[in-house]
Amino acid sequence: MANFRRESVAMLTVSFAVALVESDFAGILADKIFAAPPFLLAIIAAAPAIAHLSSMHWAHLAQGRPKIAISVRLYAGVLLAVAAIAVLPVSQMGAWALAALVLAARILYTGVFTIRTSIWHLNYPRPLRARISGRLNMIYQVVMGIMTLFAAGVFDAYHEGFRVIYPASAVVGIIGIIAVRRVLMHREAEHLEHEVEHDAETSAGRSQGSLGRLVAALRRDPLYRRMMIAQFALGTSALMTTPVMIHLISRVHGYSYMLSAVIIVGIPWICSLCVMPAWSAYLDRVHVARFRSLQSLIWLACHVVTLAGFVTWSVELIVLGRILRGAAWGGGLIAYQLGHLDFARRGEATFYMGINATLTGVRGALAPILGMALYLGWPSVTLPGVVLPGFSGMGPHVFLVAALLSAAAGAMYLDLYRRVRQGPRATPPHPS
Repeated sequence: MANFRRESVAMLTVSFAVALVESDFAGILADKIFAAPPFLLAIIAAAPAIAHLSSMHWAHLAQGRPKIAISVRLYAGVLLAVAAIAVLPVSQMGAWALAALVLAARILYTGVFTIRTSIWHLNYPRPLRARISGRLNMIYQVVMGIMTLFAAGVFDAYHEGFRVIYPASAVVGIIGIIAVRRVLMHREAEHLEHEVEHDAETSAGRSQGSLGRLVAALRRDPLYRRMMIAQFALGTSALMTTPVMIHLISRVHGYSYMLSAVIIVGIPWICSLCVMPAWSAYLDRVHVARFRSLQSLIWLACHVVTLAGFVTWSVELIVLGRILRGAAWGGGLIAYQLGHLDFARRGEATFYMGINATLTGVRGALAPILGMALYLGWPSVTLPGVVLPGFSGMGPHVFLVAALLSAAAGAMYLDLYRRVRQGPRATPPHPS
């Protein structure tokens, strides 16, 4: 499979740069080197998900247009944003600029994510997609883990090592751009024709606007609408705890850069690698609703164990919670990229991915800030004629809220799976 080899090279090399703007690692950088305030940590934690708000734009832009050419430009933009981090001043202004560049890189990479599902839809048969996606994600996870731990060691030894690591990773990523340019899409002309026809069928296509098309699609497809509601609850439970974890480990417990990276990034990374092949094989056999119901149970256990760890100051329980997070996250990476294909009809793959990613962006923009607000609390506010009461904060008990959301999501996925089995989409609609 020549295309798979080319995508593997791209994933291997570009991941050196993308790993350094993952929210967990960038948050540690912002805290340790730039002394970012807690709510800026929440913004950085939310950056990948906020970036998904651009997904409908990328889906709209790519509809009916060659996908490889657009992907190459997006990859180049990601590398430029990552390289620019090297010149930031170590100051509060630099911390905000870091957040802006992380967000810019994630927005551009979201475009890659959104468009890539159409490439996979054409190039790989349905029974193999999850395993191919899993292998590509394993490449990314390996590079991410090695790169972040290596960079953490460099930063512990040399405070401004980021001025070398970030541009060097971008240079390595150029090899990936060359590989992406050589990827071929099977039956691309026919696929682009179907995309244009789909635009014409959905209320005047492009003239309707991204938001209008999103709402219309969810009204038209009640099963996918239920899927997105359940995913909103599960995603919120996962994302709201990220800045809280960074603050507790890096600031409250005061661990070094390396130890913070090992607990926050390294342990989930290793665990996601271990479980990804099993998750991939499982998704190739079952509908995504059934897959997500099991994953929700693991998220529930993750939050409960992590809460117990912070309440009792048990490092062992905190580590176990990170192990469970890695197990849940590894499955989520596969389901996020492929789950919508169990609902999308021919010509709708990029569009349905755009819906999925856009709603991920909405919850991602809100969840980390909500989590940090519940964790820290807020002061009372006096307005004309009314006083809004303050809140002293929940501390680590914010993980209990996340656990309840995971339980609710699991129940919704089980209900969706029952409905799918009763309806015309009991099996994935794309046998090819």
